[in-house]
Amino acid sequence: MERLAEPVQSPGGRPATTRQVLWRWEEMGLFPGKSVIAEGNPLPVRRVVVRAEIAPAVVVMAVVRSREPTGEMSQKEDMSEIAERRFVTAAESVTELSPFTLNAWLSRPDIVPCAGLLMVRATMDPGRCHPFHHHPAREEIIYVLSGQAEQWCGDQHRVLKPGEMLLIPKGEVHGTYNPFREPVVFLAILSPVDAEGPAMVDVSTEEPWAGLRQGFTPCT
Repeated sequence: MERLAEPVQSPGGRPATTRQVLWRWEEMGLFPGKSVIAEGNPLPVRRVVVRAEIAPAVVVMAVVRSREPTGEMSQKEDMSEIAERRFVTAAESVTELSPFTLNAWLSRPDIVPCAGLLMVRATMDPGRCHPFHHHPAREEIIYVLSGQAEQWCGDQHRVLKPGEMLLIPKGEVHGTYNPFREPVVFLAILSPVDAEGPAMVDVSTEEPWAGLRQGFTPCT
């Protein structure tokens, strides 16, 4: 990785617990929790934000700790910052690469003091899918921002286009597929934040779900 820019200071010039560093990302190897070299020291990445695609590389922003937590006071500072946050910018979102989508989390407890709502902006590439699964203790809304999604809920499906949504009750099996030629970008909103049991249960290899898309364009 090639460093592109110096870390930026926090607003007001006060000592920052995090700093933002631009990197040229040539491999899918930069992720929250990984250490990168900044200011001559290995620092853990807190979040990754895709900034632009510059073939053959991708420019991303890695938000890293400028200093390690120093006990209870640092934890209180971090919690206080989250407790007071109401607005979330793109740079403050938490970006993660899942097996299905590139996710930019905008509402979850490590970003804002949310009590009832989780929200993530997901980008699914052509030919990809989040196969049949369910959330035992959460209901979900999927709202398409751009592109198209072959969206299943139970044994029914529709092609969702921008401005359209699906409500998924707790425990309802569903799946999102993109057999189209362009990425689909959608919001997934889930509730509640705290839910007992597993967050997600995959049933894509079980019948009738394993054979439900027979004859459709394959997605992986």
